[in-house]
Amino acid sequence: MQSDFAAYEGLVYATNYLRIGLATAGGGAYFQRTDAGRIEAEWRPGLLTIVPPNLSGEGRCAPVNMVGLAVDLHRWPGAQARPCPDQLVSLAGMLHRDEAIASVLLALRHAAELHGCSTLFFEHGVELVLGRIAALSGAPAPRRPHKLDRARLDRVFELVEARLAGDLSVAQMAAVANYEASGFTRAFKQATGSTPFAYLTARRMERAALLLEHGEPVTRAALTVGYANASKFAAAFQRRMGVTPRQWRALRPIGKFPID
Repeated sequence: MQSDFAAYEGLVYATNYLRIGLATAGGGAYFQRTDAGRIEAEWRPGLLTIVPPNLSGEGRCAPVNMVGLAVDLHRWPGAQARPCPDQLVSLAGMLHRDEAIASVLLALRHAAELHGCSTLFFEHGVELVLGRIAALSGAPAPRRPHKLDRARLDRVFELVEARLAGDLSVAQMAAVANYEASGFTRAFKQATGSTPFAYLTARRMERAALLLEHGEPVTRAALTVGYANASKFAAAFQRRMGVTPRQWRALRPIGKFPID
């Protein structure tokens, strides 16, 4: 989420989530006292707060515009690669400047505006954020994954084709490949050159292009490839194909090629 927050003084409530906040505008005096220690600093744009699960205390903050991400680590499919609680607590005792985390948070916020909530994209983004947090805390880097062989990739490709109209998660793709979820994104990119989200998006746009060539209305083509919002579909289609869906349909003769 991204929102403007008024000046605040009061309790820091414990939750089940790892909370990460990036100041994007405003900010100023920031105070927090929790089990992780005491922070008195200037929270300026580009600086991050990290609040682990189950951490409570008291805090005070100037008005700020913030991009925030909350992660339920117990439900995260890459949970085996997450930082341990003690490492997270050590990071909660200070503000951080990390360009990698900031860039991913801004990309997730931008993607949400364009696509809505896409499971694969958000899982990949959260994996990047957690990996970087693990690096900041001194956790060991994840092991280099084994390669995905052709048989496992084919099963993933078949699943993608069957789920172009619906939601699909990294965990589901990893399961059909009989591969550990925490390392699947890296292994998939190593094998194909694309992240799971990028591959799924490409296949959806290619399928939509064929439907449009056969005269399908833009709204129906969007629904067929998993987009309930036609404007978000049009933006994604133009980024992939270089023209809008209507322009694509106008430039190609209807019914020239079979859909399947």
